[in-house]
Amino acid sequence: MATNSSSYPSSEVIDEVEHRERVLNMHFLTPPGSRACELMSCGHTEAVAFERLKATLSRHGPAPFRAHAESRSLIHNQI
Repeated sequence: MATNSSSYPSSEVIDEVEHRERVLNMHFLTPPGSRACELMSCGHTEAVAFERLKATLSRHGPAPFRAHAESRSLIHNQI
């Protein structure tokens, strides 16, 4: 399960989720032509979930990158 919210990190929405290792945040950055897609975890996400999602996204156009820490806003905006 991937959230697409830059306002709510996944750590704030996983209380009732049984398999926390399958949850992450996924943000598509603008402009759409940039193709950048940010993947972020609150620390529960399994590495295999990231790898599978990165492979799937890459086949369809987006260029995913992984944030090293959870944040309340997009890493792209903070830079």
